[in-house]
Amino acid sequence: MDYFQHQKNVRKMRRLFTIVIMMLFCFSAEAEQVAITGVDNSVRVVSPDGKNVILLDLSGDELHWSVLHKNREVIEPSRLSMITDRGIWGAECGKTKVKRTSGAGYNGAVVKFGNYAIELRAFNEGVAYRFLSEGKGDFKVIDEIAEFALPNYSMLWVPYVNYRPYA
Repeated sequence: MDYFQHQKNVRKMRRLFTIVIMMLFCFSAEAEQVAITGVDNSVRVVSPDGKNVILLDLSGDELHWSVLHKNREVIEPSRLSMITDRGIWGAECGKTKVKRTSGAGYNGAVVKFGNYAIELRAFNEGVAYRFLSEGKGDFKVIDEIAEFALPNYSMLWVPYVNYRPYA
């Protein structure tokens, strides 16, 4: 398997892992209140039922995110950035504006940084994030750094794919 095919498989596994993390939090409860706070230069988004929390730390040179479920850390602070042909999104992160969002079954926030933004969503079933481009025109994504630092007590089942290219 060549380097580019390996990188493609790594990106597929990252996406799959994000879906698996979201599915880990499947449960039901009644809706409570929206809570987005900017404390200690961070953004905190709480799910409608109050059980899931996604945190975005803006205090350092890089973005870090973490996730709480029922006040227990399930993803410890982990790096989050995207390398594009327009620069590194997630480096030198001076917060400019936080906009509260909500929809059917989630609370969210859009954090804007110059030519890009990050949207955070907390659902009753899990959490999600995505990078948004604020600029016009096409751009090339070179790489994404999405770490998932799990606590020592974590147990995880991960499906592996034995990829065999067509002959």
